[in-house]
Amino acid sequence: NSNLKDYLKDNILKIKFIFFGIHKDSVFPDINGKFHNPIRFSNIPNKIFINISLILAIIILFKNLKKFYHNKVEVYFLSISFFSEEIASS
Repeated sequence: NSNLKDYLKDNILKIKFIFFGIHKDSVFPDINGKFHNPIRFSNIPNKIFINISLILAIIILFKNLKKFYHNKVEVYFLSISFFSEEIASS
């Protein structure tokens, strides 16, 4: 039961970092033991584009649910993005 709670909390942190994390990925403490985690400004447009593209893909997928078997591009994009996130975080 405790493992499930920890697993869900960790996944929420992963999703938060992937979709909204604009700070540097890994930082090391300085001589005084303090962590300085600066904002990477190159991450801001990347996060905006990935979030907009995923939102649009989900909207298009739900609009075209009737045409699911004819147009699978949105499903492929979503599955690749979600599965690559799980593989990268493992």
